Amino acid sequence: MSEQRPTYLYGDPWLRAANELVYQNVMTQAQLDSGIAQRDLEIQADPDTARTLIEVLVDLGCCQRRDMIAQLASFAKVAYVDLDATMVNPLVCEAFEYGYLDTNEIMPISLVDGIMSIACERFADTELAQEIERLTGCEVIFIACDEQTIRSVRQEVLGAMDEAEEETEAQPIIRDLICESEIDNVRVIEEAITEEADLSAASDSPVVNLVNRVLGSACEHNASDIHIEPWTNGFLVRFRIDGKLRTIAEPPKKLLPAVISRIKVLAKLDISERRVPQDGAFTVNIGETVIDFRVSTMTTKYGEKAVMRLVQQGATIPTLEELGVASAPSEQLRALSKLPNGLVLVTGPTGSGKTTTLYALLSEACAEELNVSTIEDPVERRITGASQFQINDKAGFGFVRALRSMLRQDPDVIMVGEIRDGETAALAVQASLTGHLVMSTLHTNDALSSLQRLQNMGVEPYLIAASLRGVLAQRLIGRLCQQCKAPADAQTNSLQIEQSAHQDLFENHTVWQATGCPACADRGIKGRIGVYELLELDEHAAMQIFASDEHAIEPTTSMFEDGLAKSDAGLINLHDLLTVVPNPTTRDGGQQHKRRAS
Repeated sequence: MSEQRPTYLYGDPWLRAANELVYQNVMTQAQLDSGIAQRDLEIQADPDTARTLIEVLVDLGCCQRRDMIAQLASFAKVAYVDLDATMVNPLVCEAFEYGYLDTNEIMPISLVDGIMSIACERFADTELAQEIERLTGCEVIFIACDEQTIRSVRQEVLGAMDEAEEETEAQPIIRDLICESEIDNVRVIEEAITEEADLSAASDSPVVNLVNRVLGSACEHNASDIHIEPWTNGFLVRFRIDGKLRTIAEPPKKLLPAVISRIKVLAKLDISERRVPQDGAFTVNIGETVIDFRVSTMTTKYGEKAVMRLVQQGATIPTLEELGVASAPSEQLRALSKLPNGLVLVTGPTGSGKTTTLYALLSEACAEELNVSTIEDPVERRITGASQFQINDKAGFGFVRALRSMLRQDPDVIMVGEIRDGETAALAVQASLTGHLVMSTLHTNDALSSLQRLQNMGVEPYLIAASLRGVLAQRLIGRLCQQCKAPADAQTNSLQIEQSAHQDLFENHTVWQATGCPACADRGIKGRIGVYELLELDEHAAMQIFASDEHAIEPTTSMFEDGLAKSDAGLINLHDLLTVVPNPTTRDGGQQHKRRAS
């Protein structure tokens, strides 16, 4: 090294870096002086076209651009990377339009725990960093690197990605999937800011384009869920429409990692973590419709799977009658919603419409003189007149803590989105015994099983008997299209009778079927309708059930009987009913099946 550092460190940062390179013997003082003289001549000739000092020195062969950038980064105490393609996770690039990367001369490197590392020569440009944070929803860290290296690595990485995606662009089945969807209508909304991240111009990235169109297509088809499922030689895109999964496309498997990563970027998940399940959410504005997407990812034998649940914001809450609850049970439910205290449950398996029914029931309970509060995960629909609280498990605000806090908010009616564990069950029961009406959901197969389920969670039978006032069990069945439904023809009905174990049902009841028409997109099913059974309880009857008296009380109408009435009315298909709710008269030697809650 030279014995003494140069003393003339002017305001020009390039000059400061060049002086340091002279001190380190990377270039000579004569070379630097020559470069400064050349730059001064260009400034005198035309300041607008004059090159910067770094450009002059690099063109003269005095130094490498990367050396100058490394020195600036050292002065600013910013990390410097000698970037190459092996350092880059190409999936992170799917968060950007390719044109945006070129314009700003940046190269995304990785995304870990919501922090995106980006190689950038303008590493001190805070406005650019803030802009990228708005676009991606991630925290951005710039790592210093020269533009020439960035440009070379970007071309290599994106070129390889384009080759992998060429096959997708040529696949008719994917074009069929997205032909009805307008990508210009798909906008992702950042929760933390009021601006919208417009992804409509993302056609430069085929994977971003494909994911956006999948989201738009799912909305247009009124899908409730989107499944991205890996298999041996590819992966499936499936929509759950009217309760049934339908295959929409089968893209090549090489696109799966990029598609999953794109979904993770939207949901603010860690794209580098594939070993453990992750949950997240994002909001999309599709045309005039705002849709919340709840994302769950999990790794299977053949790759990572993602499932997205669609919840439309601002959707009106249906009435009990619109959901398919018969007049008598609907009046009984309304009476339960007016009780001053007690526990009312809606039960059924996942996806049976429990939360929607609970919303309908809760809207009946809202009144000006009452304080109605809800604890939900997530808040799916706005209920006028109710205070709704969103669970945040990561922040330690779970159902138990929320319920404890809510009891200090002077509530009259409390809705707990789901009773998941014994502690939540015990608190819900305790709240119902201290002057509050509590409504919640529970996973059981029928109404009577809810007593056993609560007991299995650790709630004492006498507390269950003292608090539980009503249980509504339900299932969802595809509603026949009323435009094209008709009684099954004699030949088809005869064949169904011969092949069925329920001959008496088919002989004594009309079997309705729908052949499909434009009104139902040729599916024969348009929407879904519920089948219900309502069990009203008092303390005496509940204690008799716990004493092994299974005949103490029964639902006035079972789910199967309710479904049979809807089948006779031409609302559902009898075969669909038997698939969802087994005929109780075919079990236990022809006797009506009753579950013992012991």
